[in-house]
Amino acid sequence: MANGSFLYHFARRCTAGGFRQGLARMDFLNVRTERLYAELKEHGIATGVSNAGILRVFRSKAIAADDLAMMKSMVERGLSQQPGAMMGGSELPQFGPALGTAAQWGFMQNGEAFTNPSVLVDQLIASLRGRGIEALENTVALDVAEDRGGLRVLTADGEVRADKCLLAMGAWSRDLASQLGLRITHVPGKGYSFSVEPP
Repeated sequence: MANGSFLYHFARRCTAGGFRQGLARMDFLNVRTERLYAELKEHGIATGVSNAGILRVFRSKAIAADDLAMMKSMVERGLSQQPGAMMGGSELPQFGPALGTAAQWGFMQNGEAFTNPSVLVDQLIASLRGRGIEALENTVALDVAEDRGGLRVLTADGEVRADKCLLAMGAWSRDLASQLGLRITHVPGKGYSFSVEPP
């Protein structure tokens, strides 16, 4: 039922105005990302982040051109480096020999960063433990209760006492938040996208 409600509200906001509003909010967050990752690297975290860029490939030249224009708009908004030139014909397979025949057009999205998220999380945990912070892995938080002594985080393996509690459980935050009387519109979803042509 919760997913149905999410999809309903999602559909209602699928408008040009909603897209622009959401884009502005994402820009506000994303414009700081590169600097924040640089700060992590200074502390020995996120050392595996590479900004070598990615190759974007398409079957259609028209769709590739639309995507290239979108990447250029990101440059204007201060979110990306200038993309490479459009490649097609024999030029593309020479650039990426492993590409299949469906990849007819493409370009390099320069500066696009990527990393192994598992390694990043391991480095974050190691950094916390190096500062004397206890990290309990494979421990599920079931509830949070408050008393005169502070907070009690109840887990399947026992109780953890704390002064403060940060609710950052990703897609599972909603369930625990509801037990605390908080309403969070947070639904798990894959990072896929699709494009449709209007009728």
